[in-house]
Amino acid sequence: MTRRSLGLAITSSIFTVACSKARPVGGYDGGPATPPPPSCDVPADGAAESIADPTTVVGTGTPASCTAEALDAAVQKAGVITFDCGPDPVTIAVTQQIRINNQGGADQLGDTLIDGGGKVTLDGGGATRILYLNACEEPYNSDHCDTFEHPHLTVQNLAFTGGNVDDPQQGGGAIFANGGKLKVVGCDFTDNHCAVVGNEVKGGAIDTFLQTKIVYVVDSTFAGNSCQSGGAIGSIGTSYTIINSALSKNGAEAGNGGAIANDGDTYDLEICGSTLTDNTATDYGGALFYVSNDGSGTTTVDDSTVSGNRSTDKQHTGGLYLQGTQASLRDSTISGNSAGFAAGVFVVPNAPGNSINLVNVTVSGNVGTGLEIDDAIVGTILSSTIAGNQRGIGGGSQVTFQDSIVSANSAGNCAAMHPSGGGNLEFPQGSTCAADVTTADPLLGALQDNGGPAHTFTMLPGAGSPAIGAGKACPSADQRGDARPADACTSGAVEVSP
Repeated sequence: MTRRSLGLAITSSIFTVACSKARPVGGYDGGPATPPPPSCDVPADGAAESIADPTTVVGTGTPASCTAEALDAAVQKAGVITFDCGPDPVTIAVTQQIRINNQGGADQLGDTLIDGGGKVTLDGGGATRILYLNACEEPYNSDHCDTFEHPHLTVQNLAFTGGNVDDPQQGGGAIFANGGKLKVVGCDFTDNHCAVVGNEVKGGAIDTFLQTKIVYVVDSTFAGNSCQSGGAIGSIGTSYTIINSALSKNGAEAGNGGAIANDGDTYDLEICGSTLTDNTATDYGGALFYVSNDGSGTTTVDDSTVSGNRSTDKQHTGGLYLQGTQASLRDSTISGNSAGFAAGVFVVPNAPGNSINLVNVTVSGNVGTGLEIDDAIVGTILSSTIAGNQRGIGGGSQVTFQDSIVSANSAGNCAAMHPSGGGNLEFPQGSTCAADVTTADPLLGALQDNGGPAHTFTMLPGAGSPAIGAGKACPSADQRGDARPADACTSGAVEVSP
């Protein structure tokens, strides 16, 4: 995923919806999450689809004509569905889940696109799931429902609220998708819930299984959703790409992943230009729980903020829990997360060679350890700033430390000596992070918005900081996207001119 050009104009389809408060979580106040500024480019496969030639238009120009029954009838025909409910926003009360027709459409593939035009809210009233896709239930469109990518279900420019399902096996208060292919563009999900007790049931808003293609979530928000695990999104073996989206105040009420809970074998997770804030889990991963059981998965976080998340009952990993993965964090901020252990990021292996690579990352103000890294993990911490946490870095004795700053972590900067690529500063002296580290006060400023397309918070070294010019081989740009010199760059996540 690439950072979006600053000159590209973006129109977002985010809108306010009215919600009930059946189960408030994490201080949820009934409103949608605030979308981040769009900073990452959207690939063609993740873009909104054309509605120029709709198959069915729900409604005849009045709110009263836009009913759940009319929408259900349109869904059974499949194809492209739009709405004509009049000029004002409208809420459609859904009293029973609407099933995607696996054999809908002339080709009997069931492909369905629902576009609300930024005016339509589907409301489950706290009593029913809203949309249900199961390619492995009759009528089938393939003898291989586990590998066939149809039906395609695309929802765009819609709001989902009040979805609720109390099934101990299947989550997805707003959307459940087993098989087929799901895409979400420009949608709001608020106050959707699934069971708190069950067989690791996941996904208060969205639950997916057997997705053979990447699930794109683009320009969307999730707020106040909850489930046993994966307060907003849950999946088994599903690759997700989440772009320019906000997940806030969601809760895993008896499990892992306050916002997102994924596990399985070989699958990938990519988060770009997004915010995960104020989410809560009782167990692992206040924001994100990611496990690749065979250790073959990848996790990528770019241009994103993970802030204010927490683990409560087991007090384990307030921000990102990453297990069995090749993890890459770039141009991002991990701040203000809390847990009894591993407050910011915790990385553990499931296979040899599992890794963590940080480039231009700020880790600050986490109550607990900012970065907790198993000693079997390999990788690099490059041009990053780890400052003002309770502890800076725990473990990670095989992770190379280069052109970075570790400073003012109250319970110690590093618990292990790291291989060094040079250009590192540590302050104060006492828990040496690398053999050749320079002990000096980097004169860091407050964690704040210092610019850049994603507006991730950073800590600027002040005038006369020994970090300026101390870097040996920094990347070509800093966390904000500002250019760095080829040599004698500034150590840490942001570049400062001499």
